[in-house]
Amino acid sequence: MPSVKSLGSNIPFQPTVHAIQQIRVNGFFSFGDNPNAAFVRNNFTWSDDVSWVKGKHDFRFGGVLERSRVDLNNLFFQPAEFSFPSLSAFLSGALGDYSGNLAFRQGAGEFKNDRGIFSGVYAQDSYKINRRLTVNLGLRYEPALPWREIKGRVEQFRLSGLMAGARSTQFPNAPPGVYFPGDPGVPENGVDSSWKDFAPRLGFAYDVFGDGKTSLRGGAGIFYDTRIPGIINNRFVDVTPFSPQLILSSAATAPAGKPGTLSDPLCRQSSTQSARGCASASNLFPASFPPPSNSTFSPNLLVVSWDPAHSYQVPTLYNWNLAIERQLPSNVLMRAAYAGSHGSHLKETIAFNVSPVSTTGVGTPRLNAIAGSNVFGTTNNGPTQDAQDINSFYHSLQLSAEKRMSHSLTILGSYTWSKSIDDLPNGGGVADIGADTVSARPWDDPLRHQFDRGPSDFDHTHRFVASYVWQLPGLSAANRMLRQVFGSWEFGGVVSAQTGRPFTILSGASGVNSSGTGIGQDRANLVNDPYGSGACVAAKITTKPCVDWLNPASFQTNPSGTFGNIGKGSIRLPGAFTWDMDVVKNFSFTERWKLQFRAEFFNAFNRANFMDDSASLTNFQKLSSTNNFGAIQQAADPRIGQLALKLFF
Repeated sequence: MPSVKSLGSNIPFQPTVHAIQQIRVNGFFSFGDNPNAAFVRNNFTWSDDVSWVKGKHDFRFGGVLERSRVDLNNLFFQPAEFSFPSLSAFLSGALGDYSGNLAFRQGAGEFKNDRGIFSGVYAQDSYKINRRLTVNLGLRYEPALPWREIKGRVEQFRLSGLMAGARSTQFPNAPPGVYFPGDPGVPENGVDSSWKDFAPRLGFAYDVFGDGKTSLRGGAGIFYDTRIPGIINNRFVDVTPFSPQLILSSAATAPAGKPGTLSDPLCRQSSTQSARGCASASNLFPASFPPPSNSTFSPNLLVVSWDPAHSYQVPTLYNWNLAIERQLPSNVLMRAAYAGSHGSHLKETIAFNVSPVSTTGVGTPRLNAIAGSNVFGTTNNGPTQDAQDINSFYHSLQLSAEKRMSHSLTILGSYTWSKSIDDLPNGGGVADIGADTVSARPWDDPLRHQFDRGPSDFDHTHRFVASYVWQLPGLSAANRMLRQVFGSWEFGGVVSAQTGRPFTILSGASGVNSSGTGIGQDRANLVNDPYGSGACVAAKITTKPCVDWLNPASFQTNPSGTFGNIGKGSIRLPGAFTWDMDVVKNFSFTERWKLQFRAEFFNAFNRANFMDDSASLTNFQKLSSTNNFGAIQQAADPRIGQLALKLFF
């Protein structure tokens, strides 16, 4: 297999296993592959449940203990990544990137040895107070235990330490504020366990009139998400000095590691330094483990941290509901319910390396200015931290009707009117640190959570779903031919309709940051009714099917020093309606041999459902005259039909 050295690249370190990680020419092509890696994932579970019925009580007890092991030996990033801004740059060998981001990256690999424990115990009692009332009481306990990296690949960032210029005693070459296990106050696993996670539950069922036809049910409980995602530990093991990475950017200035050429990416030769205007970058490889205390910390340093001020704050959901059901004649059951929930301590990523905002005075100086060097790179690099400070709220009215099987017909219909709101930044995630989108407002801005409050990404205000099954008579009195051809057909289907999901209009296709923070993409300004015609013409789409949805003239790029006035999730995509149908016929030849015929049709009426939940918003939501902003060119599947025969014997 070829390597980059086979192509004439004089990188100081080349792994034993030959591979080309990636060579990318922006706007033209990309090629490469990942070298071989070894993964070990083991999970051992012990659980037991006991039930005990005594008089009016139905007691249940139980518990679970899981031990997990994840070992990884991955040479990822060792063969290096190369990026070229254009085809001409590639032909000349000049590394760079049109947006000033990654131009060259090489790493020591990804290695981890994680051990995890999950445990929980519970006790509950279903107490039948009398013939009409039953009460359920329960309590669950689940401590939240962080993953343990048995070789200590963990770090912590403290802004106070950076401001004070205090360095690690374990790795003195690390920037001020970056600490490791063994330093005072740094937990062995990066964050302390949470031991206070008691989750009570309460529920009841009441026969209102005592005739078994009307019931009132309700309940409330606390639920903890104590399984800390293992993907978070992936971030810790990828950092210096455990797995150092050398990242060179075409926007960097000396001595920050501006890239050289394909043949000399680290500017080791004086001729390359002169031609490219870059200083020679330090070679960090091969990297030994355990790392020595005098390990080198490269420019553009990646730093990932738990919140140093708190033990792990477990994402918590408070859930409550109340429902009334009534049995009507003709086997019809009606149900009306209210369901609500509140989530707290949900995760977000905050970025510390933020520029001040000149017009508001909000913001902290870039960390590079505090540190007196450029070790943290640009603002979209630098230290990122897990902040468990996101809240969510959900309220819904749920109506349903069910006609149980009678006269060969079953129908089930449900309607939900709901609202889900959270203050998670647009594009943010809840299962990782540093790999998701952060808020456009600085982390210390008191208006940040208000700015990011809006409908959840999955919110659909109205949703209706109905299903049915209708079995035609078997014509048992008819002759064999009529029974086989016309008897026992079955018709079924699912009808669904919902309003569109929310999204947020961003200011510019290439990441406009008029606010000057440098940490996230600003939002556009709304100046008129957002919906209307003009998008297809503005995008110069003439050959492909195109539907106007947003009026580009109603949006403007946010002015300098502002974040944009469009609220998160304030714009909605079109709604969706589908009707799936099936027809089934069973032919019985003997008691043993049967043949089933099925005809299934999805989106039977071939309705165009634009921008459904699977559609990408990458360009659609970014205000720009060079993309398809506001012009719909994506739709869910058209009508699809399929036929099948199945033989039973």
